[in-house]
Amino acid sequence: MQAAVNAGIYRAIPSFFGVSLDNPEIANMPFMKTKLPVLNDVLAKAEKGEITYTGINTGMFLDWVLDEDIFVGLSGKAPTRVADGGDIPMSATALDDIGKAISSVLSKPEETVNKLYYIHTVVMTQNQVLGYAREAAPGAEFAVEQVDTKVLVEAAWKRYNEGIRDRVSVRDFVIRASYGMGNGFFPKTDNEFMGIRQWSDEELKEEIFKRVKANPPVSLKVPEG
Repeated sequence: MQAAVNAGIYRAIPSFFGVSLDNPEIANMPFMKTKLPVLNDVLAKAEKGEITYTGINTGMFLDWVLDEDIFVGLSGKAPTRVADGGDIPMSATALDDIGKAISSVLSKPEETVNKLYYIHTVVMTQNQVLGYAREAAPGAEFAVEQVDTKVLVEAAWKRYNEGIRDRVSVRDFVIRASYGMGNGFFPKTDNEFMGIRQWSDEELKEEIFKRVKANPPVSLKVPEG
């Protein structure tokens, strides 16, 4: 960040993407240890007038979490890990809308100085998306694994404190922060200011149908009889 200041960069758009950092339990999680120092440095430099910033919290990257089976296992290759019952609403933003938000910030430099904005393309739950997927491919199993995020994070801390710093632990910290603590959903957004239109449930359903039809799940139920 100091290099940006030295180069005379006017506006930084640091990584506020993902879950809200307001909760101290989340801020203390290991996956935040590399992110928070950068954010704090930006905020400190902005306070001193050395640079300006705009934060854009997008929740999940919609394309990524659907493409990579992170939110729900649309490919059928592995069970969906359904967190805390599966009915927790989550905010997600399409990559096109993230680009639109960044463009909006840069086109309104004075209005967006040192502010944090929240956007999402869609609000969805795991059970909702699973329901759409099963409707799109009735012959597919779409197996699930029910998980308790409190149990997950306790095990993740145990592994971390024993020196096991693997992807599983990081994943479980993120799951707890997003689902179990309610930080993955934005009840209020700045969509209108950023020119973002929120999808309806029907539009989300159409997106899931399109993906499932284009890439049929691999794990099909064995026909009875």
